[in-house]
Amino acid sequence: MDDERNHPEGWTRAHNAREAKEILAKGEVTFASLDHDLFMDRYWSRDWTQPAENGYDVVRWMVENNIWPEDGLRIHTDYATGRANMVDLVDKHGPYTVKEQDPTVYYYTEGPAVLYKP
Repeated sequence: MDDERNHPEGWTRAHNAREAKEILAKGEVTFASLDHDLFMDRYWSRDWTQPAENGYDVVRWMVENNIWPEDGLRIHTDYATGRANMVDLVDKHGPYTVKEQDPTVYYYTEGPAVLYKP
């Protein structure tokens, strides 16, 4: 899920939280990579009446619905506070036991993304 960055070949891209939830709800996602800030959320959804959701809202929804990709989850946001909040939820409620830095996704000021595996 990312509103600005391109997705890897073979992946399904969600531009906003609503799309991410719809895709995850189908139960076919084996691995997900989530951004926090979704400034373009209203642009993609075309619904200017609703407040924009972010990656934290998606992780909170995953917790509430017990929906977790079986092969893992990457948090790739470069917003340090948002990442910390998302990591906190996954650490407390997710089914993953391994947490490491993902060297394939690197941010100059914040370091590698957080990667979870089963």
